[in-house]
Amino acid sequence: AADELLDYWMGVFPDRFYLELQRTSRVNDEEHLHAAVALGIRKGCPVVATNDVRFIRREDFEAYLRGLEMRLTLAPIDARSRPRAAQLIGRSNQFNLTTRRIDAAGLAAIEADPARHCFAIRLADVFGDAGIISVVITREVAGPDGSPARATGRAGATERIWAIDLWLMSCRVLNRRVEQAVLKALAGRARARGIDRLVGLYLPSGRNALVAGHYARLGFTPCPAEAWPHAAPSPSDGSGIPALPEEATVWSLALADYTPPLLPIRIDETA
Repeated sequence: AADELLDYWMGVFPDRFYLELQRTSRVNDEEHLHAAVALGIRKGCPVVATNDVRFIRREDFEAYLRGLEMRLTLAPIDARSRPRAAQLIGRSNQFNLTTRRIDAAGLAAIEADPARHCFAIRLADVFGDAGIISVVITREVAGPDGSPARATGRAGATERIWAIDLWLMSCRVLNRRVEQAVLKALAGRARARGIDRLVGLYLPSGRNALVAGHYARLGFTPCPAEAWPHAAPSPSDGSGIPALPEEATVWSLALADYTPPLLPIRIDETA
């Protein structure tokens, strides 16, 4: 029965299913663990040993995160990172603000557009390199004459804007404050290019409720749907949306008001 069940779930999640094992002092616990390891070897299924870690105080959890010595790298997507980035875009559903699908060819087309920026984010810690765990794509909005569009600020000044067309992250790194580190790195990159404001979009898909409050948690403020700068529909990269659905929400962050938080993650940027 165990063999049949494992065959079934490995078929449902090809190349993505593993057996998770924990010691919990159950009756026959050791026998179960050894049998599960043997089953994984027999079926070619990865086996992962974990611990049920709980923290009574928030300070204990923060100390745990600091102890991981996490290092986050934000870099432009290129030919080397493009296959993994496209794979992540095609598979990510829960932590995905718009659930747009862009294949490797579409990514290559975006990379060639000087007004758009594709970033691959890697995370490593004391236990190893997790690889590319997040992808962000931004777009500097083009005006009628092809120049960067500007929006009127609170004091009547003009602003340069980056629209965040895509933001997703692997659920493997949830609850590590990684999304805050990604924003910190993204804001630094935007400021270096003279960008004044980030505008984000949340499109509910039925599977991404996890990130419904993502932008609010990061300090973005809600704004009217009309504030979203639409892109022309493109069949190659899926960037264009003719009209926002009623349930979509648009969020804005003025970089002048953004103060990067202290994080247990070191940020390394590459050009």
